[in-house]
Amino acid sequence: MVKMAVLIILGVLQCTLQQPNEQVPIKQGNEVDPTREDLQDLLPGNECGHYVQNRIIGGQNASMMEFPWLALLGYRGPHGPDFHCMGTLINARYVLTGATCVYARKPYFVRLGEHTIGQDKDCNVNDASDCAPPVQDRDIEYAVRHQSYDTRSKQNDIALIRLKEEITFEDHIQPICLPVTTELRNNNPAEYIIAGWGKTEQFGEISETLQKATVPAVPDRDECQRQFEASGRITINDGHLCAGVDGGADTCNGDSGGPLGYPAQLNGIRFVQYGIVSFGRGCARGPSVYTNVAKYIDWIVANMEP
Repeated sequence: MVKMAVLIILGVLQCTLQQPNEQVPIKQGNEVDPTREDLQDLLPGNECGHYVQNRIIGGQNASMMEFPWLALLGYRGPHGPDFHCMGTLINARYVLTGATCVYARKPYFVRLGEHTIGQDKDCNVNDASDCAPPVQDRDIEYAVRHQSYDTRSKQNDIALIRLKEEITFEDHIQPICLPVTTELRNNNPAEYIIAGWGKTEQFGEISETLQKATVPAVPDRDECQRQFEASGRITINDGHLCAGVDGGADTCNGDSGGPLGYPAQLNGIRFVQYGIVSFGRGCARGPSVYTNVAKYIDWIVANMEP
């Protein structure tokens, strides 16, 4: 079995957007407002998470357009823009990510529709005439970081990014589904799917092509908590999900903000995001910890605008 520690490439990447002189505004999140009646309308209904379900063993290249909701966050670099975090497109204007991704450094644009980084055109390896449309780069209007995010305890690691312009949905750019129904919120998959641009082995060569892997769920919070007892600051609670095993497939440095998900029944089989990559002890060194999206659905919609 091939082991994979997904690692976003941290190099300089070509981009048509100019680096701005001013930083993107970062707002503190609002508390949930139960009087709002337009909340669910802000998230896509049936038009999300379209997914062809395949069994994944270990780490392998993802198919072109298999994860069309993945986003790369672009930051200022010494020689141009570079990417350090991921996110997921949740509607035509918003990307869901981790609070850590808009904390120390501030992204200024989002790239959607990427498959192989640094390649001008993404095409099917078995058919050179079957190519995806170009990537879409969008400036960020502002970001909203959870008002109670704590860098030491790793609590409330969630944020929203609002794009200056709406994204045009195409085959390679589509929104992901969130666990908005009671049934989905209470769903506990035995395994999850992770995806990112990275290494096919923990100490192997970096792959510029999108990778995917399956990781087992770790439902026992006490087992997950034991991984972090030495820190004395981290408490695993119902705002977290744990997944992965020592030496197995895992997310890694640079994957913060990316999705943990799995296909579920939602008007057909849809890919649903259950977690946001948050932290761990290191690449493939025991379970990694993810923000539990189901616990933050009300916060997400409370901090979105039409």
